Amino acid sequence: MKITYTAGGAVPAGVGTDLNWVIAADRTLVESVVCRAVTVSGASADGSVTCPQFCEQAAQDNFEGKKIVVYGFR
Repeated sequence: MKITYTAGGAVPAGVGTDLNWVIAADRTLVESVVCRAVTVSGASADGSVTCPQFCEQAAQDNFEGKKIVVYGFR
């Protein structure tokens, strides 16, 4: 999945993220890993790193979701 942000949100326009997804055969588990991230130009908070426009980053984000079945109301 590829996400490219546009103007008008909390994330600057032009920022992009590519995700790889794994979904279990029984659809009870989903996992995703960010395999590529592209940012607009800018500098790190401490100023030690400057990134040109459309700089690719080595992202290390992931998440996991598990389906939990609940019967009835509590």
